[in-house]
Amino acid sequence: MHRKVHLVDIGVERGQSFREPDTLTAGDEITVFETEFGPMGLCICFACRFPELCRLMVERGAMSLQALAAGSV
Repeated sequence: MHRKVHLVDIGVERGQSFREPDTLTAGDEITVFETEFGPMGLCICFACRFPELCRLMVERGAMSLQALAAGSV
């Protein structure tokens, strides 16, 4: 199971905000898993903006990085 490491906490125009920390708890593990195509690293949306997370996945053997996102990353 994967848990997001970096939670979104931002305010945007017209008073709208996204505060995941109000309802979610951040994970504390790097997700790398085996597939028939080789080891893959996984991050969700906002987390792939942190290059150290991607570097840690590669250090743990990831040959491919998968970033699941609903918007532009």
